[in-house]
Amino acid sequence: MVIAGYRVIRFWNSDVFNNLDSVLEEIRQAVRVNEGDQPLTERD
Repeated sequence: MVIAGYRVIRFWNSDVFNNLDSVLEEIRQAVRVNEGDQPLTERD
């Protein structure tokens, strides 16, 4: 999946239910890190 440009981010269900803000922040940070790494697709 890495070769195809995908990154897997896993969370425990309890974290999603009990710490949603932290989970969303971790996702935001991962997106920011990778923003410049991938070429734009036709959809973008």
